[in-house]
Amino acid sequence: MLRLIILALLPLAIGLAQNSPSSPCPLTSAQVGSALGVTVLEAKPALNLRSGSITLQDCRYTLKLDKLEFTLMVKQTINTQRVTAQEYYRTLTGHLVPIPHDPDGARFQEDQGYFTSPTLHYFRGGVGVELRILGAYYQGHKPSQAEFRTWQWKLLALPRIP
Repeated sequence: MLRLIILALLPLAIGLAQNSPSSPCPLTSAQVGSALGVTVLEAKPALNLRSGSITLQDCRYTLKLDKLEFTLMVKQTINTQRVTAQEYYRTLTGHLVPIPHDPDGARFQEDQGYFTSPTLHYFRGGVGVELRILGAYYQGHKPSQAEFRTWQWKLLALPRIP
């Protein structure tokens, strides 16, 4: 069984080893801080994974609001094959709530069980973009439903990429 797991993970490890360094973060600390109403402590590229025709890149912004520290993940899914917005959204779990009249067809992602956090997805210029708040729920802070919704709408205020 262990051999099967190792064989299954081997292509991923090889792909990680062959990747170039991550590109710079797509948003400035000032843009993030202004849109979310937080202090940005750090912005650094995290994931840069290429597998076949798909490249995943993300940047992690360390945020501070009062005594809470948490993370904004800005992830881009770039596919060299022609992919539609509907195909991109079909790969996502949970319940997707469309934002009426959004020019990029943005959707909030909800009902992911344990992984539920304020998350916004949109598809623009052939690139799927995920904006997700991480960490606030793992430090003993459980937001109210109203606070959860507020964070979703704050994500919608971030400048669009690419």
